This record gives sequence, C-alpha cells and structure tokens, in this order.
Amino acid sequence: MAQRHPSAWPLDQMSCLLPGQQRELDVVEALVHDLPEDWQVFHGIPWQNDVNGFLQLGEWDVVVVSPAGHLAFLEIKAGEIDWTPKGPVKRYAGTGRKNISSQCRLQHQAMIQKLRKAGIDAYVAHALVLPDVSVPANAETAHYPRSRIVDAAAVPYLGTLLGEWLRSTPIDPQRVAKVSAFLRDELRLAIDPRAFAGALRSTTIALQAGLASTLTRLELPAASALCIQAVAGSGKTLLARQWLEQARRRGTRWGYMCFNRMLADALRASIPEAEADIATFHERAISALRRQRKTTEHLDFTDSRTFDAAVAALAQDRDWAQGLDGLILDEAADLKPEWFAALRRSVSPDTRWLVLFDADQRVHPHTLGTAPWWETELPQAIRFSARENFRSPRALVETLNLLELTGEPLLARHPFAGEPPEFEVYPDADPAAPLRATETVLERWFAEGIAPQDVAVLSFQGRRHSAILAQDTLAGCRVRRFTGRFDAQGAPCWSEGELLVDTVLRFKGLSAPAVLLTETDWAQFDESVRRRLYVALTRAEWRAAVVLSERAERDVKAQLEKES
Repeated sequence: MAQRHPSAWPLDQMSCLLPGQQRELDVVEALVHDLPEDWQVFHGIPWQNDVNGFLQLGEWDVVVVSPAGHLAFLEIKAGEIDWTPKGPVKRYAGTGRKNISSQCRLQHQAMIQKLRKAGIDAYVAHALVLPDVSVPANAETAHYPRSRIVDAAAVPYLGTLLGEWLRSTPIDPQRVAKVSAFLRDELRLAIDPRAFAGALRSTTIALQAGLASTLTRLELPAASALCIQAVAGSGKTLLARQWLEQARRRGTRWGYMCFNRMLADALRASIPEAEADIATFHERAISALRRQRKTTEHLDFTDSRTFDAAVAALAQDRDWAQGLDGLILDEAADLKPEWFAALRRSVSPDTRWLVLFDADQRVHPHTLGTAPWWETELPQAIRFSARENFRSPRALVETLNLLELTGEPLLARHPFAGEPPEFEVYPDADPAAPLRATETVLERWFAEGIAPQDVAVLSFQGRRHSAILAQDTLAGCRVRRFTGRFDAQGAPCWSEGELLVDTVLRFKGLSAPAVLLTETDWAQFDESVRRRLYVALTRAEWRAAVVLSERAERDVKAQLEKES
C-alpha cells in the first residue's frame, strides 16, 4: 500500500460530495491500494507560479512519486467529455467549455519549472484520467497523445501503467526525499492562507481590474445614467473605486453611496482623499435631518419614524450634493424606490448616475418582493450586464450553480479550482449544536494554519436570533462583533477581537479569504434562502464552510443529487 499525502481526504467532513470529488477520491484510494509501499500518492495540491510577472494558479489533482524519485501528475475529469480536433474538452455548468489539453500543458510546465527552481532533476510524466468515458483508439490528435489518456477501461490498471511509465531508472532515496519534501512544502503552502490567500486576492483584483479599466473610460453626458447588473465577485466595488479616482484625475467630482456601513467604511479607508464624498444612504439622510432640525443631539434610531423623517429631509436638502457632477450607487438593489426618489430630488438635474447592482442579491427584508426600481426610474439608462465571477474558486462557483442560487448560472473566471464548500451538519433538536459545530470547523481551520484575521464567521440568522453573535470568544479567539450600540455620530460600536463575527446581511459587499457560514437553517428552501446563501458563499475568496441543520442539509443534498 502506497503512502498517502495528506493522510485524510480534505473533504471527508462533507456530507455531500460532488461527483467530481467522489471520482477523484476513488482514483486516489485505488492507487494507494494498488501501488507498493515505496510509492507516494499526493492529492489536491494547489500551486502558484510567477511567469513574466503574472501569477498563475492551478491545482494538481494527483501526483504520484516512484521509488526512483520521478513523478507523474494525473488530471482527473469525471463525467462526459467532448472530443474535438484540438483534443478533449470538458463542459461545466455555468462556466462554459474548457480545453483539457491546454490545462494539462499548463500543469506540466508549472511542475517542471517549479522543480527546476527547487534544483530537482526529475522526470515528469502526465496522464489524463477519464473514469467515466471510453476513448476510441484513434482519438489521437496533435494536441494530446492517446497513450497518455486513461479511460474507464484502463482505470483499473492505472497502477500498472504508472509502474511502466516511471520504471526506467533505479531506486534513488535521495531524490525521493527531495521530491517528497518539495511536494509536502507545496501542500503546506497551499493550506497556509496568509501568503496563498494574499496571492489569490491579488489575482482577483487583477482580473476584476480589466473590466473596471474599460468602463472607467466612458464619459457620461449630463443627466445620463449607466446601469450595471453584475454578479457577486465581478468587481463592482473595484469599479466604483476606480471610477472615483478617474473622476478626480479628470477634474470632476463624484459621490459614492451604498446601503451597508461596513462597505462604505472599507471604501473610505481605501480612498481617504475622497472620504467626504463617500457615505451610506442612512448617513446622508441623518445628516440632512440634523441640518433641518439644526441640532447635533442624539437621535432615537430605535424609532422607525426617525428614519422616515430623515428620508423626507434628504429629499429637501441641497447642501450635500453641491458641486457633484455624478453619483455612484453601489449595491443599488438594497435601496427602496422612494429612497432613490429622495436622492433624485436632492441633486442637480444634470447629475450623472452610475448604478451598480445584482438583482439576485436582494436579501434585505425591505427589498424582498419589490420591483426593480432602476427599470422604472431610469428607463433611458445605458445598460450593461456581467455574469463573470472573478473572486470565488471555480469549484465553489460550480456548487452555487448546482444549487441554483441565481436566476442564471454564474461564469467562473478565477484561475484557481479550489474546493467546494465544506458542510458540517448539526442535529435539529440540540440548541447548543450550532455553536459546537462552528467551533469544530474553526479549530480545524486554525490547525491547518488559517489565521483568525483571515476568517469571517457569518450567521445565517439575524442578530436577535443568533447565539454565535452573543459569544465573546470562539475556538479560543476573541470575537470582533457589532455590539448593537452606536456612538453619537451614528457609527456602530465594535468589540475588540481578532475573529470577525457578523450576519450575512451586514457583511454584504465585503469578502474574506475564508468564510464560515453558521446557524444555517430554514423552514423552506425558497428564493429568499437561496439569495442569502448566494450572498454568503460568494464572500469567500478561498475557503468556505457551511454549518447547517439536518433539515437544511437534506434540501442541499437533494438539490446536489438532482443536478448530478
């Protein structure tokens, strides 16, 4: 029996394995069983490579090391494959077609380059494993050799084939040690998020910047509007930031407005020179109410009539918009129609509008069941749509599409395959179970080297119904959470801690390397639940986990099995 690295399958805590992961697990277990003990089988190794200043990301499904210290990496593709003149092509739900030949060449080149940089002289073989299809003998093309394709008929003999491919040199313990240390280091780095997650975020920003740099070249005429419907992870807020910066370079002044305070605070921190022009709708409305009443005294924010009065005051206030050439509305689907109407009355008729939204992210209670106001209020607007998600790993996007969380499938555009979300199920009848399950996942992540500062723990429930949000510590870490109080200026007060804990709704518009969605429970798997899951899981840049009840797990499992 061969040695296996890591010793446990990373997804063994999941109650619902996707078909691709299950087939990969089958191949790994067969190889471990069939190969002798002096062979080693590595699996699930994400890699990164710097090529001419550009970061490449990928993942080696399986890497086998012979007693001679030579390697074979296996690219495993479950399900049906299309055979084209350019070689095998794999179709993915919502992500289009992928040329497998090109992917394998990239994987092969990356392995050779990284071994060379490490000073290791080893032969690198590669094979495409298609466990669910039969490949004709004449399927050879100039782009991919038939001799390196292992189809369903040959999979039972994969161990024997590897022995033939890698048997040409004698046993070399020293080279085996070097290669094994190299792969273990790659595996270790891949699950140490401080560096790896930073690289992922840099790559995401670089990908999103392409769309942003194109759109910021537009010059809108007076009184015009540009409405952009773009999915989570497409780069809407990055576009807003670059639009503000480009406007300043042109000598024009734009304002920015959104619904979530945390999103506005993050943007203010990134563009301090534009801080005065960045605010939430609530902030602008409350400021207008204070000016109207000529008071700086504390307002009663628990009284709903206070905010109604603030909206009315904003509609009559002209001070805040003096000198604005345009206004960006980010996460515009969070706004009510009457709020936009108040804004429109308070700005100049020549004001330009950049409206950024995702209709599938209408999750706040005040937006549920409302008609899209931008269609009736801005009928003459220029419209642009984007389905590309650049932020989430492709396996995570595939899971979102399988769960049908959006009206149309997302297009996965991140170069990193990653993993589907982990699922940790807790019993319905135990009120303390969600907390225990949450700490179980956190402890597992921390043991793998994930830093608390790179994790966002999000409750599927609101603050009033969340036990997690009442905790001062989780898995031994101090919790940073909204206390429920506001200062005299209306800014939220936070506890001090290294582990962020919040609700899905409050974290909307932001992201983190690792996102743990907890207290996930519902009575019915309806549209509002799907939207909230969509918002929550697309916050993750690298890892995602869902702590969910037994009844919620049944719905998730049924949906995944239906699509498979």
